Amino acid sequence: MHSLRPVALTLALVGPGTLAACVHKKDKVDQAPSASASAAAAPDPVAAFLADRSQRLTPQIEEKLLLALQNCKVDDNGIQPRCPDYRKFNQARVRKWQSSDPAAEGAALGTKHLTDKSPAVRLMSARMMGAKAGTSEPTRQALLAAAQKEKVPGVLVSMLRPLGSHQQGNAAISKLLMQSADSPSPRVQMEALGWILTPAGAAIDGGFKKVTDKLDKGPSVQLRSYLCSRLYGSQNPAAVDEFKKFLLAKDTPPQLAQGCFRGLITAWTGYPLPLKPLKPAYELTLKVLEQTPRTQQIPPYAAISSLRAARTDYDKARHPAGVAWLDEVKPWYKKDQLLDALESLAGDLDAHWLARSSALDAMHALGAPKAAFKRVLSHYAKATGQDAAVKRRIKAIVNGTIVPKRPAKGRPGMVPPALMRGPRGAMMPPMHKAKAAKPPVMPQKRAPRP
Repeated sequence: MHSLRPVALTLALVGPGTLAACVHKKDKVDQAPSASASAAAAPDPVAAFLADRSQRLTPQIEEKLLLALQNCKVDDNGIQPRCPDYRKFNQARVRKWQSSDPAAEGAALGTKHLTDKSPAVRLMSARMMGAKAGTSEPTRQALLAAAQKEKVPGVLVSMLRPLGSHQQGNAAISKLLMQSADSPSPRVQMEALGWILTPAGAAIDGGFKKVTDKLDKGPSVQLRSYLCSRLYGSQNPAAVDEFKKFLLAKDTPPQLAQGCFRGLITAWTGYPLPLKPLKPAYELTLKVLEQTPRTQQIPPYAAISSLRAARTDYDKARHPAGVAWLDEVKPWYKKDQLLDALESLAGDLDAHWLARSSALDAMHALGAPKAAFKRVLSHYAKATGQDAAVKRRIKAIVNGTIVPKRPAKGRPGMVPPALMRGPRGAMMPPMHKAKAAKPPVMPQKRAPRP
């Protein structure tokens, strides 16, 4: 009992008003809402949107997702795809839109945030403005002004892309492309030079010279290969001289030779069929195919299959572009000459097996007779390893178990870079990384021939 006296004395000294006040304050504290309760009362609108797939994308949600990209890193090829906020952004933009004009809405948001401090936000803002760059002069001018100040290569590429397709008749855009062609970044150079190598770029004073200088002394073989593959994009006949210089030289890097051979074929046939096919390009193609001794690098194998487009049986109703192409090449194109060159290549076991296989496909698509394939087959009597795979293909063609591969229907003319889609879903020039093609590894090696 004595142990309780201090407590009792303390309670006696505390007045009833003071005790009531203490109880009152405790009640107020207990009545205050907790932080978790506040969060539950006001859920994250973006999280709620992503969780409910029936919701339409609104400008407010889109803007929040756009600004959240500030947490993402940017490299020369764009926003790094593993960024969680970038994934959320892409997931949202495949939803149905609340707006009746999503392109205009996106362009408005992009214009608003085009100068944001975050490179990722600026990059995506430029992409969102791209759809309106061709119809909205203010949008185009805003992109141009931002591109002239941009220092981050990946962001600048995203600004050049929508501007490049509207360079014709716009001296400011042409000037920007020429300046960007000398950027320290090979990726920016690739984008700018790719747009110079289009029909619209043909009007740029000094543009083709700028490209050939980079082709000779570019910072990387990847860039040089890319430029050579598109060299006839502006339809300059001088491209054939460049092709000849690299394809007939013995010290040309293999990757560069692959790009140049691809470019050479597009100068007279291929997909899409060129508007102005060149006879010298056809003649040089035959020379490269017939060049001996053949090796694993000569002729380059990557573009041979595109020779399937050099058909002479185009139907006017289904392929008017093919008929127009035939009218252009009729005075000088001899299909039998091309078939002879392809047959010679297909039967030369010193050539790369992919080159021979592609030559067989081209022969098949061009209507070579069975006798030609039987002549090729005679070179494979002791074939093993990779050669055995080619032999099986020849037999399948002779037996009729392989249907000829034909190029898809399409319009003639070079495809501008912005019509090609890159690996991250962004519109990018073809071969934007320009990596060398890696042939499949066959398990067996060919036995030496006697």
